[in-house]
Amino acid sequence: MNASRVTGTDTIGISFVNWVKFDQPSSTARLIAQSLLFLSVEKKFRELMPEGMVTGTRHMAADNEIDRAQLTRRLGNPFVRWLVRTVESLVLPGIQLHYLLRKLAIENFVRTSIADGIKQVVILGAGLDTLAGRLHGEFPLTSFIEVDHPSTQEAKLRLLHDWRKTGGNLHFLPGDFSEQTLDKVLMESPHFESELSTLFIAEGLLMYMPSEKIDLLLRFVTTQLPANRIAFTYMDNQPPKGKPGFEGCRTLTNVWLRWKGEPFIWGLPKGEIVSFLQKHDLQLLEHFNAQNLPAKFLRKHNNLKGVKSISGESLACCSII
Repeated sequence: MNASRVTGTDTIGISFVNWVKFDQPSSTARLIAQSLLFLSVEKKFRELMPEGMVTGTRHMAADNEIDRAQLTRRLGNPFVRWLVRTVESLVLPGIQLHYLLRKLAIENFVRTSIADGIKQVVILGAGLDTLAGRLHGEFPLTSFIEVDHPSTQEAKLRLLHDWRKTGGNLHFLPGDFSEQTLDKVLMESPHFESELSTLFIAEGLLMYMPSEKIDLLLRFVTTQLPANRIAFTYMDNQPPKGKPGFEGCRTLTNVWLRWKGEPFIWGLPKGEIVSFLQKHDLQLLEHFNAQNLPAKFLRKHNNLKGVKSISGESLACCSII
């Protein structure tokens, strides 16, 4: 597992951002940020985004203000937008909207969990996501901890400091999940408080991990700490070979994944999430997929009716039994 795989951000579907030279070659986390920024150009999508997401994402999408201004101009160019949409439709249609909708669902679960008494939020493989950067100021009594690969985290810290001043309840722990276990990273940190009820977030991460490491991660969540919750995304195993992936995954996507050396290696058969969670002493609080994500977050927006995101990745929001 290499550095880009453990950032927690998916590496496929929007590599076309680099193809049209929005930015120099960068981490896969950068590609997600650019995809969200691409959507934000359109008012109908920008209105879906929580306060601070667009500004924060803009800072994450390029290394300095000159590059950010150039990126913004390119994103607004009609030809570039047509080209990006065309490539997206050929690779994974609806992938950009999917990224936004799953982030909205995760943030909603974080807010609900804090209201229910969660005191600590641990984000695994946070990449260049703005969630903790935005929410730690709003919830000063909640501790936010990001665990990520050192190279990704170092880059993020530079960009974060360009964006805003951070508070004392936001912490960053370097960790490489290909070499370290979650318990080792957290228990050796003075910032992680094992007695606090904790919400763990693993967005776009587990599909790159072998099942034995996933078992270790979930065992730590469910046996070491009190009143914990976890939200994680996972891939459906797709016919005919039963391999994890997006529904209708294009040949071009599979070629690109093999070239990057980052194929999905873990998924679940469709309909098996409840039994999987029961084996790990977890119960499902909310479950989101391509069918109910748009229904939840787009139903109030008449100009987004009929807009579809891609199928094949789901979000499970869980608590300990």
